Amino acid sequence: MADGRQRTCCLARLRVVTTTFQALAAYSDFHFTDLEVEVLGNVVKSESGYTFNEIVIRPKLTISSDEERARADRLLEKAKRLCLVSRALSTTQKFEPQIHATSLVMEDSQALPVQ
Repeated sequence: MADGRQRTCCLARLRVVTTTFQALAAYSDFHFTDLEVEVLGNVVKSESGYTFNEIVIRPKLTISSDEERARADRLLEKAKRLCLVSRALSTTQKFEPQIHATSLVMEDSQALPVQ
């Protein structure tokens, strides 16, 4: 990297429910199945050492119904705006949310186990 090339590194690949989104979802009475967040960063050499020149945040939210997609998108965007960690970073950030809806289809004779 001494020649100025960029390098992408994985900052974190976490399977977590972020605190900000979890709080917003609870307050909004929004139910979701899963949230996985992947964060990647581009590292470059600067005069003072190595630094991130871009961070990509990729939340993958799973919801139970496609009807909730618009609401899910609004809550993810709001969580991004309100997140203390994101707001503290001066590096350029890209936000690339993905929302997946799962639909349960049952045959007449099938029943899902209750957990």
